Amino acid sequence: MRLIFACLFAIVSLSAAGQEAYFDDLDPKAVTIRQDKRVMGMLEAHAEINRQVDEEEGYRIQINHSKDKNLIFTEKGKFYKEFSEMDVYVVYEQPYYKLRIGDYDNRLDATRALMEIVEVYQRAFIISDNILIK
Repeated sequence: MRLIFACLFAIVSLSAAGQEAYFDDLDPKAVTIRQDKRVMGMLEAHAEINRQVDEEEGYRIQINHSKDKNLIFTEKGKFYKEFSEMDVYVVYEQPYYKLRIGDYDNRLDATRALMEIVEVYQRAFIISDNILIK
């Protein structure tokens, strides 16, 4: 039994010593990546698709929603008279038409605009939405 244990210990020790010698020859800062050439083609195709996308996650201000389409478009006209510099969107999400304002990259910009809008539209609030990239 002791002989078998001694032989196993010797084999494990020698194999571990051999591994150390192998790793000593390698440069720890050098990394070699081998990949299929089709991977780069797929990455380039993905990048091209992303360049064509004209929407991203952002924020808008919702000032009204209703099942009545005419009411929302009337409200849109009134909003344009008061805030002509802001973009206005009518979004239909069954069963409601929603009147949303602006394309804001971050919540801080949306909050600044909300402070101006809430003086006229008290029920206005910020909502996460896909916005147009400008």
